[in-house]
Amino acid sequence: MPEDFQLVMTIALNTGLRVAEQMKFKWDDVDFRSRQITISQTKAGETQYQPMNEKAYLSFKRLKEMPSHI
Repeated sequence: MPEDFQLVMTIALNTGLRVAEQMKFKWDDVDFRSRQITISQTKAGETQYQPMNEKAYLSFKRLKEMPSHI
């Protein structure tokens, strides 16, 4: 499996985000300082904040370092 897919799977497993939630957020929704993700379009229609554990945090950092076309 390509590395970018592995990272996305690691993020999914370590955050519990739904696929739709994962695919809708932007880099601005990922706060590396506070280690949380802002989910503005949830199934319930409310804004939620999801904390990142160490694995999710490191996966997001690596994904962010990859070329933008990935």
